[in-house]
Amino acid sequence: NKPAVSELDQQLFADGLRHEQVLLSKLEKAGHNMARLPGKQTEADYAATREAMAPGMEVIHQASLCKEEMRGSADLLKRIDRPSLLGEWSYIPIECKLASKPKTTFLVQASAYCELLTPLLGHRPDQFELYLGGGKFQRYATDQFWAWYQLLRQRLAAFQESFDPSRAP
Repeated sequence: NKPAVSELDQQLFADGLRHEQVLLSKLEKAGHNMARLPGKQTEADYAATREAMAPGMEVIHQASLCKEEMRGSADLLKRIDRPSLLGEWSYIPIECKLASKPKTTFLVQASAYCELLTPLLGHRPDQFELYLGGGKFQRYATDQFWAWYQLLRQRLAAFQESFDPSRAP
């Protein structure tokens, strides 16, 4: 059984959605063409993400991505001028977070979206962004975290491989 969601968690979730919606409104008012997707990670959502990327949509909200056992929905994908399998453009992920400072989990999550984008682009995005509380963007070089991210992925794989449901981890 899942524990009940606390009022604080409910409020933080609502505030996070509002933070994201403010950004989406700003981008739309600035004239960016945008695809707003469900982000439910269904086969239809994966296809909708690819369909939005194919013509070079500037911003894709709730882009569902998958690669083997890994899947997720990036808050935003932003088109950049870098050739890829798609054409003369490419995408980088942007994660929207209420926190005013970056956290380790945000960096891991954005790195995972870079990994998930790799087969669609033909290269790993060389950067990602966090849109933090206070409305500021912070850009990061993917290479700055990649070796560490790969180590975490190896640890996860080792844990999964040795997992025994009859023993508590």
